[in-house]
Amino acid sequence: MCELRDWKICVLFIGKVFPPSDGTSLVFARGSTERIVWSYDDEIEALSRRIWTFERFAFVDADGGVNILTSLFEVAIEKPATLVLRNINETYGGTYKFSLQPSNGGGESEVVVSIAGNAKRDDSGTYRCEAKSHEVAKNDTEIEFIVNYPPENVKLLLTRSGKSATIRCTAEALPSASFKIFLNQTKIVAQTEQILIIPEVKKNHVGYYTCFARNFLGNESSDREYLSPEDKASSNNTSRVTEWYIVVLLLVSGIIIGILLSYIVSCSRRKFRSRKPHSNPEPSTTEADTTDYQELDLSQTNTEDNYQSLRVNAAINEEESTYNELNTTKDVENNYTNL
Repeated sequence: MCELRDWKICVLFIGKVFPPSDGTSLVFARGSTERIVWSYDDEIEALSRRIWTFERFAFVDADGGVNILTSLFEVAIEKPATLVLRNINETYGGTYKFSLQPSNGGGESEVVVSIAGNAKRDDSGTYRCEAKSHEVAKNDTEIEFIVNYPPENVKLLLTRSGKSATIRCTAEALPSASFKIFLNQTKIVAQTEQILIIPEVKKNHVGYYTCFARNFLGNESSDREYLSPEDKASSNNTSRVTEWYIVVLLLVSGIIIGILLSYIVSCSRRKFRSRKPHSNPEPSTTEADTTDYQELDLSQTNTEDNYQSLRVNAAINEEESTYNELNTTKDVENNYTNL
């Protein structure tokens, strides 16, 4: 027998039992599904029993109490000698043993499993461990680390093409998720299919659709999408064409109305002008007025010419005044003689 210390390996060989090919110290991630595959070379008829056992480690957090968890929730067996661990969590960490019980003796093999804490989907990848003692001696090992996770980012994509419709479900999950498509959250219209094609949308197809994605780690639903009786895109195009027809019709009508109004206003102005009476001609100016008023252009004539012009006008006015006075005197004398 050997002692188990610090997560090291304790493998017991009795008979013809062989440990897993990937080693006897395994690291599993939370939420993953893993297989521990043993092998043996005995004939099935020579075996009376194959036994898988599990011994859980005890642990103490800081200076707290002792924790011992021994329940395994999802465990399965695949013949001939494979142990399947599903939805792994902290309770799966410990020592797993596979043993044979043949009638003429037996054998067993132990594997230590530890659980990686707080592993995320982005932690998946290939890890390499390298040990060196000096420049010549070197040993390295590569481990592929796969983190399984439940469905995330579940989406429902609804597309229309005329009378037909296509519903597609997508999700990020490892292992891949299976899908169900619900109509109005109650009626299952697609089982495990990722794509639903409706050749012609009818009344019984109208409603809210939801995608439901599930794997052994969990499940998730998408937001609901509404499938209408008619294609919104085609109806929008029709409405846009109708709107353009209306706009063009309004523009043409506005132009025609503007032309008619202009014609009516023009005709009204012509009639108004034809009915308007002619204005009286201005009285002609007498020779005396033209004599009394003379426009002087000082910028074109000199001072002497202006002075002579004014003097002539004054003389003419004096003669006319004298003539008027003589006529008045003569009229008085005539009146006197008549008397």
